[in-house]
Amino acid sequence: MSNLSTNIFPIIGSGFLTSLLNADFEDIRWQISQLHPNFFQRLMEKSNNKLTALDLRYCAYIYLQMSTKQIAQVLHIEAQSVRMFKYRLKQKFELTKESDLEQFLRSIEP
Repeated sequence: MSNLSTNIFPIIGSGFLTSLLNADFEDIRWQISQLHPNFFQRLMEKSNNKLTALDLRYCAYIYLQMSTKQIAQVLHIEAQSVRMFKYRLKQKFELTKESDLEQFLRSIEP
């Protein structure tokens, strides 16, 4: 699991995960947009506009370095469902099976 104190967002405090688990996705999307204004637009470009609103939500959670288990907890689904969704995201971004989706998402918007 990633250390949240070394997260890509310098403003994140120790209670970040707790607040993230309780946050509305629109709040999370707003926060990412404040730090990286073109992130969601660039995601759409990289996927040739194939992403749904749910895809964008998964991308945001992965970008925030949440584990599969944490994403499953937030979305109230099984971890296996998250793994399958990550696989489908790789397909939409035309990544190889061996590609690291988290690394790819972090490279989208420096």
